[in-house]
Amino acid sequence: MSVNSADDADFVQNDSLFFDNLQGGETYVVFVRDANGCQTNVVAEIGVGVDIVAEPFVEYGCEGIFPNSTVTVNIADGSQLPNLLFALDVEDIQQATAQRTFGDLPAGMHTVYIYHANGCVTFVEFEIEAYEPLTLEATKTGPDEITAIATGGFGDYEYFFQGESFGEVNTFNVTQDSNISIRVRDRNGCEATLVMPFNFEGMPEMPNFFTPDGDNLNDFWYPENREYFPFIDVIIYDRYGRVVARLDQVKKWDGNYDGKPLPTGDYWYVVNANDSENQQFVGHFTLYRE
Repeated sequence: MSVNSADDADFVQNDSLFFDNLQGGETYVVFVRDANGCQTNVVAEIGVGVDIVAEPFVEYGCEGIFPNSTVTVNIADGSQLPNLLFALDVEDIQQATAQRTFGDLPAGMHTVYIYHANGCVTFVEFEIEAYEPLTLEATKTGPDEITAIATGGFGDYEYFFQGESFGEVNTFNVTQDSNISIRVRDRNGCEATLVMPFNFEGMPEMPNFFTPDGDNLNDFWYPENREYFPFIDVIIYDRYGRVVARLDQVKKWDGNYDGKPLPTGDYWYVVNANDSENQQFVGHFTLYRE
């Protein structure tokens, strides 16, 4: 047999009728001669080859708290798309369609088979990573503290308390009884939310004494954790029941009454928290003067 030549020198024995390295888009004449010198020829047209180099593009997203995944098979030569069919995880052209994006895929290895109208077949493989739904829990970790814990999803959690972003910080301080709205978002945008009823169990911290002598040490008397009680009302009495100071008007008491220093002795306080439980605290402390 010989290709494009009937010269004796170009004939070779080739019982399989196999020729390679032929140029696409060309027409070839194959000459066939037997041992007795009988000869014939066949005209063969070689079609233009197609480029169906493919690459899978995996994306992870979510629907609420449930992550999902998709893969899109990108073709290097997009002009070939009208001639292609795709099948996911099954090598069967009868089940292939023009769809090249597949979603909600289970974790593990997958294969997309690609069929061209000219009979060419190729495939691409990809892996879907395992993941769990995004979940959110919250617990009371102190008299004025909530800690939120997220699990699952895609990590890099961002926490929100009462609608305000706290970034990666997952603790929140509460100063009154309320329903606390908590939300977490992972790096792919999946979100989980909950509302936690919170009972504030803190109480004002009242110093036992103070020494208003101008040395900048214990010169004033005041509740030390007042920031936890935004609506607090503090009334101070002397031993005769006279109101000598009210700390809804000033934040600290300097030991004076009507502009004059009061003497060493015990003084009483009544604290109204003005919270949902109408808590009230009563106690006494000592004013020392030299």
